[in-house]
Amino acid sequence: MCKKIPESFVEAVASFYGSNGGDATNPVWLCALEWGGGYNAEKPAEPDFRRVSDISSIEPEEVKNWLAADWDGDGRGRSGGSAFHRTQVILLKAIISGTIEVGKADPYQWVDQYKFFSKGHYGLSLNAFPVSMPDRQTAARRWIEDKVLLMPETGEVMSFAEWTGISTFQDYLTWCVSLRRRVFSAFRRKHHPAVIYCGGKSESARFFDIWTDELDQDTEYGRFEFDGTVTKMEFQYRWLNNGPDVNPTLLAVGPFFGSKYGLSSYDDCLECGVKLHQLCNARFNDGGAWLQKEKFMPFSS
Repeated sequence: MCKKIPESFVEAVASFYGSNGGDATNPVWLCALEWGGGYNAEKPAEPDFRRVSDISSIEPEEVKNWLAADWDGDGRGRSGGSAFHRTQVILLKAIISGTIEVGKADPYQWVDQYKFFSKGHYGLSLNAFPVSMPDRQTAARRWIEDKVLLMPETGEVMSFAEWTGISTFQDYLTWCVSLRRRVFSAFRRKHHPAVIYCGGKSESARFFDIWTDELDQDTEYGRFEFDGTVTKMEFQYRWLNNGPDVNPTLLAVGPFFGSKYGLSSYDDCLECGVKLHQLCNARFNDGGAWLQKEKFMPFSS
């Protein structure tokens, strides 16, 4: 890094910029890599990075728009909807219920029923990194080559490597973790969720780094796996220390949400969610009180 990184970008990275939302006081959190979509080199945009110090909840109608891949809320959406958001909703349902339910997934009905990601209800959806990318296969090239950022003062168009002075995508990821680690681990310790599921096995080490700090050095690790619909599903987990007289957090890292070789099928999401539920039950041994159903599910499901 030869040049000074723009202050607005530093502030965005050292915050929750790039996350979706939900209620941070609920016990079930989900964390992905970054927003999809990316930037358009044919329509360069001015950098719009800023500090996001708090995370807002999401209304059920907006969540249902996301399920339909209706990003503009104009009712058109995309055929098949969003596999990413559908998977997150199914996984939430499975973690909460803790049972393998026969039948088809009905994410829209579950959003109506559980009010996922809204205030006072289950679900928080975060991202580890702030820069939107269409996929990880082309991210390294795009970081260097795609001139997608328009400088308002000069009219110059730059790539992210040129604008930030961070020469490679991998260097950017490592730098993000170094800034976000303190923010994310303090946020986790403040709210002490029961479980955080991180989707994206390729970034297992960085997920563990971004959610942990020096107080977690000696905490317990574990693994589990099962035969998925397409391929073997493999997971790593670690119990994180939230301080005295507070339950620890189960941090699990596994396949990405909705990708072909990730958590894409209903059955795979159920089996993963039920396993996370069972791990929490065994560790907390409190008859399921860790779910705080009286607070986040005040109805008969």
